[in-house]
Amino acid sequence: SISTSYVVSIVQEQTTMTAVEQQTKLVEVLKNEGNSHFQKSNLPEAILAYSQAVQAWEKTDDLNLKATILSNRAACYLKAGGLEKCVEDCTEALTVVQDGTIRCK
Repeated sequence: SISTSYVVSIVQEQTTMTAVEQQTKLVEVLKNEGNSHFQKSNLPEAILAYSQAVQAWEKTDDLNLKATILSNRAACYLKAGGLEKCVEDCTEALTVVQDGTIRCK
């Protein structure tokens, strides 16, 4: 598992990036970590990484990214049998993009 402090140090090295771009990069790294855990069926770690990504997302403005993370975490909850949390994340993801179209990654 990638530590958040390690990710932050990598992101901070990108001095030419704006604060929002750095935060978006952090969110993408956390999303990719969640994807990696999901592919290995390590659902608790995937949910944790996606949850950290959702929290970090609050300082960015990429709605597609947030919707993708929420739908990915919903898939984890579904696979783990957490149907109520799955529905909550799906509903939030749909709310985020209700005025637009997204591409899931």
